[in-house]
Amino acid sequence: MENQGSNAKNNGTEFERAVSLFLTDNGYTLGKLRYESLDHNKVKRPLDVYIECEHIAVECKHYKAWGSKVQNYCWDIYNAAKCVPCDRYYAVWDFTDSTGKTQKCFDRAVAMAKEMSRGHSKQINVVTWKEFKNIASNGFPKNNIISRLLNYVRR
Repeated sequence: MENQGSNAKNNGTEFERAVSLFLTDNGYTLGKLRYESLDHNKVKRPLDVYIECEHIAVECKHYKAWGSKVQNYCWDIYNAAKCVPCDRYYAVWDFTDSTGKTQKCFDRAVAMAKEMSRGHSKQINVVTWKEFKNIASNGFPKNNIISRLLNYVRR
């Protein structure tokens, strides 16, 4: 499988461990999940972190410098929307940005995630590491569409 972006194969492994440790320390059960990607070779890709007890997919994006192109970030979100078999997906970004370029990519990814979530049953979220820690510490919100369906069935 080809890696996308600069240094992609090493991009985030420490960060993935930090996210996993934070989640387990907060009582979440983690598991492993592979999904068939939109990649041309159709190889099953593992999620960075899978919160099994909540059925939430987490991809960890850690950037120390500007490297990858905007389309790589957008492709990840599009791929998640089409292929990841979870109703909630978080792309968690931790970055240092002295040029403003990574922040622009982050802002575009947030907007794209909102666009792709609109009208679909899957919630796609692009958040900073700080935002993710706050969300996870307070308990992940339930998928609005699923909650509405459950409330309708209960009537």
